[in-house]
Amino acid sequence: MTNAMPRFDVICDPMNQWIVWDHVTESPASFGGQILDGLDEQEAGRSRKS
Repeated sequence: MTNAMPRFDVICDPMNQWIVWDHVTESPASFGGQILDGLDEQEAGRSRKS
């Protein structure tokens, strides 16, 4: 069994927008050249599973 932290996390910012956070790069994740921030909760959850 391992206690490794998942690479990605979904975080709500103070403006109630969501960010997919990459713990390896310590910055918002990107996919296909698009930074995954300013998302609604559903978009962020779907992006995290991709």
